[in-house]
Amino acid sequence: NLVSQAKHIGKYFSKKLQEIKDTYPNLIGEIRTDRGAMIAMELIHNGDQLRPNPEATKALVAEAHHHGLILLSCGFNGNVIRFLPALTIEDSIIDE
Repeated sequence: NLVSQAKHIGKYFSKKLQEIKDTYPNLIGEIRTDRGAMIAMELIHNGDQLRPNPEATKALVAEAHHHGLILLSCGFNGNVIRFLPALTIEDSIIDE
């Protein structure tokens, strides 16, 4: 059931990211979830999708690392965080 699990993770994870985006609409732009469990979140300046925010992305990656979480930054402008959770991840871990 890996395909259905990947779809569940993508839906659940994107729902949680959308909640964060609703709190920080000026910082978080597009949330990409069209690949099941491979999810991406774009960071932007002042709610402007055309203004990438690589500085915030670097700061987020560094702060996450400080707390023991490894995040991958990517994208042409270095303003995208890519999430690649294990297909065995539980919803409670995503919540955390």
